[in-house]
Amino acid sequence: MASVDDLTTKFASLGLTGDKAKEAAGNKKLAPTLSTIVDATGLASFEKSMGMLLYSLGTTATKEKTPHVEYIAMAIASGRLASSEQ
Repeated sequence: MASVDDLTTKFASLGLTGDKAKEAAGNKKLAPTLSTIVDATGLASFEKSMGMLLYSLGTTATKEKTPHVEYIAMAIASGRLASSEQ
């Protein structure tokens, strides 16, 4: 697993504030899921709306959805999904 500093930088690319990114990086349940989501997109930076949608996916993903988060993250990154209602 990446260091907290590496994860903080990765999560800040979603548009999270420094404190929120650090909090997410230190969260043992959220950090691995959110890291997987960011990695699945293949992008290094995100528009704020896309970043918040990806963060929302990470915070709401349940164990049943976990196998699908990479697919959903790629759909968000490609623009096929633009809101949480879709």
